[in-house]
Amino acid sequence: MTKPGKLQDKIDKALSALEESTGALASMADPHSVLRTITGQVRKVTEVGECSIILFEDEDTATVVASSENPELQDEVIDLKKYPEMRKVVETRQALVIEDVASSPLMREVSGLLDAKNIRSIAVLPISPGHELLGALFLRLKKKGDPLGEVPLHYFQATANAAALALRNIMLLKDVSVYERKTLDAQQIAREVHHFRRR
Repeated sequence: MTKPGKLQDKIDKALSALEESTGALASMADPHSVLRTITGQVRKVTEVGECSIILFEDEDTATVVASSENPELQDEVIDLKKYPEMRKVVETRQALVIEDVASSPLMREVSGLLDAKNIRSIAVLPISPGHELLGALFLRLKKKGDPLGEVPLHYFQATANAAALALRNIMLLKDVSVYERKTLDAQQIAREVHHFRRR
C-alpha cells in the first residue's frame, strides 16, 4: 500500500502534468505537439512503459497520433483486428484495465506477441466528449498490476478531455486538407477542359 506522502506526491505530479497539458492547449499549439505533451506527462505520472493517443477512424482502423515511446511517431495507421482491447472499448465505450495480459481471455489471441514485447498490463481509456467516441488513451506497462496505479481517476478524465480538443483540431485539419486537395483537383480539371475547348 502506498504511504500517504507518496500518494500526495502522485496527486501533485498529476495536477502539475494536467496544468502543463491544458497550458499547451491554451497556447493554441500544434495539436500533435499538444498530444505529445500529454502522452509524455501521463507516462511520468503513471510510470507506465508507454502512453499513446489513438484516433479511431472507423470500426477497423485507427491512427496513433502521439506516443511517449517514440515522440517522432505521428499518424501511424493500425489495424484494430490486432488490438482486441481497443475493439472492446469501441464496442462498450467503457474504460478497460487488464492487470495481467497473460491470463486475460480477451487477450489470448495476442498474448504471445505482447509477451515477446514484455508487456504485462494494459489500460485503454476512451476519449469520448459527449456521446462521440473520438479515440483513446492507451497505456502499456511492463509489469503486472493496474497501469493507472493510485492516480486519481479525475486526472485521466480531465486529460482525456484535453486530448479530445486536440483530436478535434487534427480532424478539422484533415478535413481542410482533403477539401484543399479536392479543390486543386477540380481546378486542374477545369483548366484541362478549358484548354481542350480552345484547341
